[in-house]
Order: sequence, then C-alpha cells, then structure tokens
Amino acid sequence: MMKDELRRAVDTVRTRARPTMAAPYVLAARAASLPPHLAFRYMTPKEWYWLNLRGEDTFRSLRGYLPTMPPDEMQVRFTGASGEATLHEAFEFYRMVSEASSRSRPKVAMDFGCGWGRITRFFIKDFEKHRLIGVDPLAESIETCQATNSWADFQQINLSPPIDRPDSSVDLIFAFSVFSHLSEETHLQWLEEFARLLRPGGMLVVTTRKRRFIPECARIRSQEERTPVNTGAFVAFRDTEKYLAMYDAGEYCNDPVGGGPNLPPSTYGETCIPLAYAVQRWQPDFSVVKFIDDPARLNQNVIVAKRA
Repeated sequence: MMKDELRRAVDTVRTRARPTMAAPYVLAARAASLPPHLAFRYMTPKEWYWLNLRGEDTFRSLRGYLPTMPPDEMQVRFTGASGEATLHEAFEFYRMVSEASSRSRPKVAMDFGCGWGRITRFFIKDFEKHRLIGVDPLAESIETCQATNSWADFQQINLSPPIDRPDSSVDLIFAFSVFSHLSEETHLQWLEEFARLLRPGGMLVVTTRKRRFIPECARIRSQEERTPVNTGAFVAFRDTEKYLAMYDAGEYCNDPVGGGPNLPPSTYGETCIPLAYAVQRWQPDFSVVKFIDDPARLNQNVIVAKRA
C-alpha cells in the first residue's frame, strides 16, 4: 500500500509539473517555427500525451499548431467515444506500434484506415510531414484530417488495392480497427499490397477482434431483448458456437454485416483473426513476430508482423 501511495504521489507531482516541463519545447516550436518532429522528438510518451490532451488549454501559442479535434459527434460515430476517452485508446495503440517498430527505426510510416486522424496525430512527433501518410477510403475522413492536421500527408484510397505509391517505399504500416472488419478476400488483397509497399524488414502492426468478442455480441443482444436500447451494433456472430469453433480451429472469422452505404458487406463486417491463421496464411511475405492479447491496454488483439 505504501508503494502504491508513493507512486500516486509521484504521478501527481509529475502531472502538475508537466506544464513547466513542456514550456521549453513549446517556446522552441513557436519561436523557431520548428515542425513537431524536431520540436517535440525528445518528449517522453507521457509528456507528449499530456501535450496533446491539455496543451492548447495551457499554452495558447499551440492553437493552430497541434492537430485539432473534429466535432464530438464525428468522434463518437467513428470510435464510440470522444475527447480524452478516444485519445487515450489511440495513444495506447501509438505506444504499442512504437514499441513494436523501435528496432527497425522506420523513416516512412503509413496509417492505414486513418479515420479522422486520432492515431496519426501522435506520430507527428516521430516523422516529417512527407514521411507520415494517412490513407482512408472515406472522403469525409480525409477531408477532416486535412482540415485538422497540417503535419501529415493524407490520401483517399479505394476499398481495394492498389495505393498510388512506389514499391518498397514504406517502413511501417499500422492499422487500428481495420483488420477487425475486413472480409478474408479483402484482407488478403491488402496484405499483398502491403508486401509490395513495405521494404524488406519493414513492420506491419494491425488490430483484430478478440475471441471473446464473439460471445460478447450474444450477451449484449440478450440484454437488448430484455431491455431494448438503440445501440445499432453487435448484430454480428449470431451463431456463437459456430464462430467460436471456427476461431479455435484457426479459421478466419468474418461475419459480413457491412458498415453503412460506403462499406458494403462484400468487404466489411466484424472479424476475428486467430493467431494460428495469421502465422500460416501471412507467409511467405510476412512472419508474425508477436500476438498481443492484453485487455488492460487495448480491447482488440494486436498482430505484429515483419516483411520478409
């Protein structure tokens, strides 16, 4: 208990000191017109998270410099949350990607399925603008990213490959809550495209639904039947036992429920990718180096793979 109390006290002191610790970085950024990858590159992860969360409220000079947030309605529509809740999840994935790719020292990174840019925003500390690319098939996403973040390049893509970039031109590709929705055929098409885009030794980090998401859908449906609420979600995996058996057999689990008019069932639904499937089917272009199932950090599993 004493250690926990001491740890909380230290965290409180550090939190209160962060404005003072961040001040030199902010002053340098605005006075010298430095881009974020030069101004903030030596910030610790916690300092960087705090600056993204509280920086504009503390330092007026950061307004118009750091990426801004879209309306709460859009944040909730894309991620189910807004403000600190959705940024905390994005930052945790940012840290996991950074940890997974640290040894390869990537120079060019791509946020695949960037949405409104909640994850891309954290990588502006690590990459120059022309070396950080966000891609998404939705025009609304790209327009929002371009309006809120001037420190990355954003490009609209199709639901299927290719992406208009040269072969072996990217070192790191990451995708949050994209491979948790793709049909098997579409996911294999994109893996082939990633193999083309990534340099040998490049890293791929994606998330997918956890096994327990399958029975979770059934539990939520049962609750709705007793106390109807308009969630508009969790319609997938109605044959719970079938999909659990598929997952345990190492099979690709996709229920093609679609995602609205721009995301048809032929490409989009709810997806759980078992480790055994990724290890077997992602070869020979990729070798899976890590499969992270840590609910304390993320509510999705993380697959880390290396380009052969």
